[in-house]
Amino acid sequence: MIVVIVDGYSTGRFLPKSLGAMGVDCIHLRSTPTVPAIFFGDMNSDDYIGSLTYDGDLRGTARLVAFHQPSFVIAGAESGVTLAEELSRELGLPHNGALKEGARRDKYLMAKAVDEAGLAVPDSAVCTTTTEVKSWADAHGRWPIVVKPIDSAGTDNVYICDDHSELLLAFARAKRSNNLFGKPNEKILVQEFVHGKEYFINTISHNGEHHVAEVWCYHKFRLAGAGSVYDYEEPVPPDSPVTERLSKYVHDILTALDVNFGPAHTEVMWTEQGPVFIECGARLAGSVLPDAVRCCFGTSQLDLAALLIVKPESFPFVSSGRYNLHGSLRYVCLIAPADGVLASGARNLLATLPSYAGCVKPLEEGVQVARTIDSTTSPGTLGGLKWSSRHPDIVPVTSSDG
Repeated sequence: MIVVIVDGYSTGRFLPKSLGAMGVDCIHLRSTPTVPAIFFGDMNSDDYIGSLTYDGDLRGTARLVAFHQPSFVIAGAESGVTLAEELSRELGLPHNGALKEGARRDKYLMAKAVDEAGLAVPDSAVCTTTTEVKSWADAHGRWPIVVKPIDSAGTDNVYICDDHSELLLAFARAKRSNNLFGKPNEKILVQEFVHGKEYFINTISHNGEHHVAEVWCYHKFRLAGAGSVYDYEEPVPPDSPVTERLSKYVHDILTALDVNFGPAHTEVMWTEQGPVFIECGARLAGSVLPDAVRCCFGTSQLDLAALLIVKPESFPFVSSGRYNLHGSLRYVCLIAPADGVLASGARNLLATLPSYAGCVKPLEEGVQVARTIDSTTSPGTLGGLKWSSRHPDIVPVTSSDG
């Protein structure tokens, strides 16, 4: 079996090894001639038997891909979602539905599709001028207001604004920037700020049926003059009262977005009125330490994606039950309080912590770091596990563990 991975970056860089362990060869396909800066160093070309680059000619690229007779084309990162779906459709391979294709990348169309399905979404609009932004804010009449690119990721150029002056400044900053994938932000999303606790749900879908692989809770805080900064995130127990409702809600979201095949990463805000949709990526969750996730859950979204590709007949068995949680895992985002230089020895010092399970984003010692204002300016993300001496399971990592 051969699988084509489009933009095998972020968590997608682990797919070739997971598939290779099951006898699958992988070919890498870049969606752009150059790798977006955020993904530099993310891919090991030795994991692939071949490499292709998309030149803008879909049918020409489809012919090149078809020569290798792949069984699947799958996105490794957010930047590869659209091309992977277009090629899969062109080649007659398993793919997501065409009805809401644009809605799986454009956050405004995404929210509109979910709203049309009768699910709660934030009030939002797409703006290209300051006049449009101000008019929408006046009509909306409530603060704060969120500003973000329509098709980026993480907290890239996401601002939370408390008044008109902050709103217009944030809009101007986002508008003159490129998104994380190097594309200009021609359109900007302005959106109602939703109060509540934020969760993300990682799923695997097959023939329109959905299985919740993991539910996590985000912990963020607001930063003056910017948006929300990630602090840490941790799994939610499968028997938590919120898990069942979130699982049902995300099933409905995925159906609304025509997600029929493969992994998805969906973010939901839990409010006093219930769950509210934030956004969904039709790909693997990013910023993952696969081994740590396996220790905690016994499996992972990555493993289930590989299993779905190699043995799709196993999906009914996998989806028949809820996920397990054998212990605790916490991802902690490092926060630089000011501009400076990452001290020599910092990486080794962090690795001596009893709960240390790895670093998602490599720490480059001796380099200049900027004050953390979003996910891209965080010096790194650490995974924390703590093993009990009395039992091989994991015990919770508490704030006292650092």
